[in-house]
Amino acid sequence: MFFSKLAIKYFDWLFYSSNGLIFVILFNFRALITGSNARAQYIKNSANYTVSSIIESEKRIIKFSNAPVGANLYSRGIRERGEGIGKAYCLQRINFNPGDCIIDCGANNGDLLLWFQNRNLDIEYIGFEPAANEYACLKQNIFPHKAIRSALWNIEGEKEFFVSSDNGDSSIFEPMKFNEIYRVKTERLEKYVNKEIKLLKVEGEGAEPEIIEGIGPNIEYIHFISADLGGERGLLSEYTVVQVTNFLLLNNFELIDFSPDRFIFLFQNKKFMTKQSEQII
Repeated sequence: MFFSKLAIKYFDWLFYSSNGLIFVILFNFRALITGSNARAQYIKNSANYTVSSIIESEKRIIKFSNAPVGANLYSRGIRERGEGIGKAYCLQRINFNPGDCIIDCGANNGDLLLWFQNRNLDIEYIGFEPAANEYACLKQNIFPHKAIRSALWNIEGEKEFFVSSDNGDSSIFEPMKFNEIYRVKTERLEKYVNKEIKLLKVEGEGAEPEIIEGIGPNIEYIHFISADLGGERGLLSEYTVVQVTNFLLLNNFELIDFSPDRFIFLFQNKKFMTKQSEQII
């Protein structure tokens, strides 16, 4: 028993620290022995991978650039990843309809769209991602939906961006560990919120207050905001729950749900609460 546990621990360490063809071999072997339908491939002459399903009816292929992150997100399958991120952001509390507009701030590879695809919901999806490698994957994964490469902020301009792809912590705020720094364009979300938005999902690695402030008066068009407000703001790993909650309460929103595993909060605009079809109790 001791040696079997030790062997499993060593395999997991090797799996989550591998890259390239070794990573693909270990990914697929692990999927085989755990009964997962996910299978990975390495894209030659690149540092990118794809994951797909051995189930014939499952046609989706997801491209990703970081092996450890991909191992964590996709080893149980694409459908399972979609269900997991949907649960984390409390999407089951919202009654979505075809044609609804969803804005995803900090979209990474575009995994939030998987939840809607799982339900064959034909929604309008717009994904924002400032990191270069993740944006390239996002653009391919969500096509023909719209991908925009910019860092959402409360001021238009440029800022330094700390890339921490291995930990999924890339941010305008300096994280504990990062691989490189480059400058990115910053934009206010206000100019993109020019009609009713059913859901705004925010994962800004500590920049959530500035992202939401950048919506300006057009915040009245948003029905729901689901935001990751955990301890990711800068070297002190500060939480943003107080700033964001206070701001939204002052702007006619109400807290309706909470996901403790990820410290994610779901807010609803009171303006739309009179529509009985909007919220599932």
